Amino acid sequence: MFACARSLDDPHKFGEEDMLRRIRETLKIPGLKIELLSVSHWYVNSVVAERFRSRGGRVFLVGDAAHRIPPWGALGLNTGLQDVQNLVWKLAMALKTGRSTPEKQREYDALLDTYEEECRSIALRVAHSSLSNLRNHALVMDRALGIYPDAPPEENIKSLAAFLDKTDPKGDKLREAVHRTQAILDTEFHAPGAKIGWFYPSLDLDGEGARTRHGGQLKEDGELDVTAYHPSALPGHHLPHMWLQKGERRASTRDLLVKDKCVLFARTKEPWSKLSSDLVHVEIIDGAKENWEDVDGKWGELCDVSSNGAVLVRPDGIVLWKSKEQIPLSMKSEFLNTFDTLVRRLLKLPQGMKTGRSNL
Repeated sequence: MFACARSLDDPHKFGEEDMLRRIRETLKIPGLKIELLSVSHWYVNSVVAERFRSRGGRVFLVGDAAHRIPPWGALGLNTGLQDVQNLVWKLAMALKTGRSTPEKQREYDALLDTYEEECRSIALRVAHSSLSNLRNHALVMDRALGIYPDAPPEENIKSLAAFLDKTDPKGDKLREAVHRTQAILDTEFHAPGAKIGWFYPSLDLDGEGARTRHGGQLKEDGELDVTAYHPSALPGHHLPHMWLQKGERRASTRDLLVKDKCVLFARTKEPWSKLSSDLVHVEIIDGAKENWEDVDGKWGELCDVSSNGAVLVRPDGIVLWKSKEQIPLSMKSEFLNTFDTLVRRLLKLPQGMKTGRSNL
């Protein structure tokens, strides 16, 4: 395989003869025989579809069908996987109980519409930032190296040679400039905030995230802090990773997610264990023999809930709801009876359908 970028004197699109000429000029091997099997052209794309769901509602776009993201920052594949992870459990939930009639399926439109609502805004931001990363290479790094598009090729080559030659005093300034420039390009190579710090603001129904700049994940100017990840159990954010232990088994909180239910994580058995249902699976982290133990004692710090609180997580690992404190005894009976209604409202599922509750 031979890969190259277009030079100024190259045709806009390579034909077979153009490609053979380019290979021979590059390799400079006399008498080289080449069997050219194919020529493939690739162009930088930064494109996001206007809609992720068809107007009829039965077709969804994911991955490259929904967005083309430049590779600078390596977020294209991540964003495509995020699409699928966001959509698949919603489709499964709608098909499982709503496939009897088209009318029944339409009851799940509110849930399915959240796919576009949640994912398209992320795709737009990633497409923009990846394109900015590309432009920064040309506008920032090339300048630091002393490379200019309108300069004679020999001048650009001379400047690059000085940069690479540590005995050349002219290269000292270039190396200093490159070192400073690396901080500008850090958003491409060091961006845990962009990779896992993203969140769905539409789930912040109580405004807790808005009041706290989403746990610090937003900077004071309202922009995403892409160079740092701030773990948080705010609704709309990823459930933070914590190590848990049960007997000989060691697992992350992320390992305990269930593909077709929400998971309620709580530190006390009462009243949370009674909330197990067709929609909710309960995991108790109280250190008892039959339950999980918080190995590093990170629960309160990462989730910002008391030892009596609880966190409800969707199948895709996104926090749906949390209670900082235990439900008061005066409200316990009412809460147990209305929890399914709360979960359905948060998931935008149709109300009134029966869900079974099991005892742990």
